Amino acid sequence: MTNQDDAAFARPYTEYGSSQYGLTKREYFAAMFLAAIIQRDGSIKPVHEQEADALRAAIYADTLIKKLNEQ
Repeated sequence: MTNQDDAAFARPYTEYGSSQYGLTKREYFAAMFLAAIIQRDGSIKPVHEQEADALRAAIYADTLIKKLNEQ
C-alpha cells in the first residue's frame, strides 16, 4: 500500500524526528507523467493547454496510486 503523501525519496529517521521532506509520491508521479506528456507533444502550448496537461498528469498520478493500493 502506498500513501500519496509519503515522501517519494525516504530519508532516515533522526533523533529530532522524521526528516521526510521534498516531493510526495503523488507529486513525483505527477511530474513524471507531465514530463512524458510534454515530450510526447513536443511543442510549446498556450497556458490553458499547459493547465490541462498538468491536471491530466495529476489524474494519472492519482489513478496510479489507487491502482497500487488495490488488493
